Amino acid sequence: MLGPSNIRDTGGLIGDGFASPAGWFISWWILIPPRVGEAINSRALLLKQVEEAKRASFDYYVFVRDAYLQRRNAQLNDLSPGSTSGTEQGEDLYHPDAAPPRDAAPPYGGPQS
Repeated sequence: MLGPSNIRDTGGLIGDGFASPAGWFISWWILIPPRVGEAINSRALLLKQVEEAKRASFDYYVFVRDAYLQRRNAQLNDLSPGSTSGTEQGEDLYHPDAAPPRDAAPPYGGPQS
């Protein structure tokens, strides 16, 4: 029902539940119908993508597993969707001494050499 997760996700889910301000002011049982409605709406919005994935993949289980692992890796490494390395998201923030690529524009729009 919750989808693929791990121990780290479970800890975050529990923390999010306690940190939600709606739970402080409204009884938990009143919040169930809106959450069920959100889940149904999210599923309905993804039905077309799921059908396309089933049609396009040879083994749907392997497709979903790989998609989940790629998404999770991107989340943990702060990557943009679809990227495979950290260079697209400002790798220079973590390695300021690294030389810029040869075709990179000079900083502040200065003249190119």
